[in-house]
Amino acid sequence: NLHSDQEENDFSASLMIQKQPDIEKSQWIYTGGNNSNYLFTMSGPLSGLIVTKLDSVSLEVLQTYKLPPGLYIGGLLMHRNGHVYCIHSNRLFRFWNGDLLNVTSTIVPYGTMNSNIVQTNGMLVTQDGYLLIKQWNYIPGDIELLYRFSFGIRCLFMFLTIISSV
Repeated sequence: NLHSDQEENDFSASLMIQKQPDIEKSQWIYTGGNNSNYLFTMSGPLSGLIVTKLDSVSLEVLQTYKLPPGLYIGGLLMHRNGHVYCIHSNRLFRFWNGDLLNVTSTIVPYGTMNSNIVQTNGMLVTQDGYLLIKQWNYIPGDIELLYRFSFGIRCLFMFLTIISSV
């Protein structure tokens, strides 16, 4: 038993399932916790990923923000300072006070890791409020996606990647 009886009794969530036709292919849903007025989603294809702000009760779409293309879906974080942060495609976005129309962004520093061929897609916040951003090296398959080669070159690249890993 991984949970105490008290923990089981403390968990009392109500579940609402509702189709939201205004959000295409939602991959991630984020909430600010208990009594949060808003939900945020990241949805759509990587070439046109969208952050959406919804009313947490009605699930009505309130605002949207289109992100730049990326190889991997990024991540959102609702910070206790009131801002919503988004890490996507080596860029950190700050939506001031959760307003998707009031945004600033900055490129995440690469340092010297893997000759600057890196990607980011996740965050944590420390107890003292600092953001920790997950960053990793591209693998050969990622590089191929990055340059969006023609179909024939993609097949050749995938073949060489498989052969080199055997």
